Amino acid sequence: MVAPLGTFARPLHVAMPCVGIDGCGTALKLMSVPFVANNVMDIEGRYEEYLTQHLGQSNLHLGPTKGDVNSISLQGLERPVDMIASGPPCPPWAGNGKHEGQADARSTVFLSVVKMILGFIKAGELKAAVLENVRGIQSKQRGASESFIHKLVYILQQQVPEFHWEVVELQAASYMLAQQRGRIFLRGLRTSIAPQVPTPLSPFGNRTLQEFLDESLPCIDRNSLTACMQKNLMGAEVVMKQMLTDGKVEPTDLLVFPLDRADGKVYQRRYSINLVPTLTTTNKYLFVASLDFHRKDAKRKCFRFLHPSERMVLQGFSKDVLDGCPDSLRVQGSGNACPVPLLTAVLHPILEAIRPTIKSAIPAGGSLTCAAATAACAKFDLYMEECAQSMSGPLTNALAKRSMKVAKPMKSAPKRIKAAKPMKAPKSTKATKKKSPQKHSKNTKKRLTDMLGFLTTLRGLKSDADSIDTQKRLLNACLVDVRQSPGFSASDGKKMLEEVRSATIPDWMRDEILQCVQDMVVSGVGGEKERKGRVPMQRNLHLYNYFTQDEWDSLGNSCNTLDTKLQVVSKRCGLIGLTAPAETTYVLAVSIIIMACHKGQPEDFVIDAQKTFGMLKDLKKDENVKEFMMMQMFEHMMSRHNKSHVTPQVVQMLPSKRKPLALQDQPAETSPEKAEETAEKEEAKEEAPAAKKNCLGATPEMKCIEDMAAMVEEQLKKNKVKTKKGTKKELSQLQFLGTKARAPIKLENVTIYTCPNSSSWRVKKNDEKKDKAFSWKANDPETTWARVVAHVKKLGVK
Repeated sequence: MVAPLGTFARPLHVAMPCVGIDGCGTALKLMSVPFVANNVMDIEGRYEEYLTQHLGQSNLHLGPTKGDVNSISLQGLERPVDMIASGPPCPPWAGNGKHEGQADARSTVFLSVVKMILGFIKAGELKAAVLENVRGIQSKQRGASESFIHKLVYILQQQVPEFHWEVVELQAASYMLAQQRGRIFLRGLRTSIAPQVPTPLSPFGNRTLQEFLDESLPCIDRNSLTACMQKNLMGAEVVMKQMLTDGKVEPTDLLVFPLDRADGKVYQRRYSINLVPTLTTTNKYLFVASLDFHRKDAKRKCFRFLHPSERMVLQGFSKDVLDGCPDSLRVQGSGNACPVPLLTAVLHPILEAIRPTIKSAIPAGGSLTCAAATAACAKFDLYMEECAQSMSGPLTNALAKRSMKVAKPMKSAPKRIKAAKPMKAPKSTKATKKKSPQKHSKNTKKRLTDMLGFLTTLRGLKSDADSIDTQKRLLNACLVDVRQSPGFSASDGKKMLEEVRSATIPDWMRDEILQCVQDMVVSGVGGEKERKGRVPMQRNLHLYNYFTQDEWDSLGNSCNTLDTKLQVVSKRCGLIGLTAPAETTYVLAVSIIIMACHKGQPEDFVIDAQKTFGMLKDLKKDENVKEFMMMQMFEHMMSRHNKSHVTPQVVQMLPSKRKPLALQDQPAETSPEKAEETAEKEEAKEEAPAAKKNCLGATPEMKCIEDMAAMVEEQLKKNKVKTKKGTKKELSQLQFLGTKARAPIKLENVTIYTCPNSSSWRVKKNDEKKDKAFSWKANDPETTWARVVAHVKKLGVK
């Protein structure tokens, strides 16, 4: 794979701070390079047994105390050092970290390793250096003018002109590893050795995931998974089947995804095809699944978690690394390691350049505490401190000052409050008047208008990178002022959104301000008084105006499950303050989901009433929602939504077009003969041309959802008394039938319930909520029954 390097006059002395499971040493062994490791440091002490056997040395500095790079001084470093290879912690710049960069306390390890390099260079013995980290290290942090790695290279070029410096990025998938892993390498080489740092080796090629998997490992039993993981697995299988149907994958492909994540959550579930995602210390629940769904789980080609041994192989190590250790340690070790093929590609050209300079006699280096080394380290600390301060812009400084002001302790107690006496009540008992929501909204709108007027004056500025960064910091400072103002209602928010859209400002500014306005919409409906002890119902008939483009794409994506789409709608309702939506808002929300999924012609639009009713129940979680709401909402949406030009007659309600039961006065249950007669009459009415009613059974005057919902609510109140099966009798037929459970006995306006559990009969008038109980615990049941009959007669039943 790589050309031989030839023989070395003596073993190479390599310093390895932040060694991990030693990817550098593994790469040197594969290239047959003799070496002696020194300054082997790591805070993980459980690697000691493996590293002792792997390196054949005992001079290891491992554990939280011995392996702390920050606590070791330059005088305590082991020498000589021909080359230093290290992979300092990556969380300060990782994509799944806090994105704090140099402000993260863990970034000091990287700076300590750089100071080691400065000392060895000034001592005259270091020939090459290689530092590895994540791709995020070359991205600009918030408030910074350039990335951390580019600032570091600039400082090194100024402080140590004895070295050439170069930053390269390599992808693991191009170097015979089936993993989506990109790594950044900072490489340095002494100028006396070569005119520049040699380029890394060209890519080795690609391999499929199947070549790295252990076929002897059995498939997993899904019943052994937790309930949450079983649900996630079912959702993933739906997506994978859809991908197979759409031709996005082949039947022979392998898909890898995290089983501890679900669609629609904060961290999205991503599917990797014939590759594994970047192996980290946290994604230990990676699941590998083949697409042979026709087979049982135990017979499938692959249906299990990714094994820790396979993680090692996917990083270029032997599968026996850390064998016998806990799986958590092996996942941690493989996640922190640098891929061996990438280190081979980076180190090989450097080793080939320095091999002729390695003499059998080890030259005596200078002192690490010489004036040059001390001055270089001091200037480096000064430059990095200035960089850290420059990364915190005006907004960060202002917030820091405000935080310090709030956290400042009180020097003494207020004068009104004495040490041993309670505070007296104020003389006035009147409640302090609060500003009205309209006053708050007016103040917020004024702030927004002033900000837009100010930002409009920036149109004539330059559009280069430095100017845009300055404008972003200025915009963030303005938005902090707006966010500190009180919230506002949805109606006021709509006006503000229109004002922002019409403002003559750059598009990226407009997007930031629109997001800020949407986040500030408070719950509550303007103009409605909140009832005491009850949460007011909120109504929003323009809900579709508040969805972002990403949310529309998610709602229209056929690969997403219904639960995912319901979560998208629920999240958007929460963001705009709809904490207690009314029926009309629920109706509109369900219509948005269905309309977003339809991708054909309007004439082909078909609605399954049963499925739609289930969607509405899932969204609202209320059994009192009636089918009428769904049937009427589509007529409203098809006439008012911007997918319009569709007449209400186009909508086909399945399975029937009958008038909703909620609007009928008769009970829901009818005999089969009456149902057939009713169906024939309705079909005759539909054929008559004079009847000008739409296909949903609604009159033309019912134009808005509010009227429909009000009609349903009124009719539901009338139909509130549910009909229950029972025996309808007359008073003369009331005879004692025992105390066993039986159907209710219905009379003219009274119902008698037999309750064996409470040993009583309960008599209830149909127009009243309360009933009267007659217990047979103390008396004879027949005597008690006689009392029931006498009470029924008093109620006027004949």
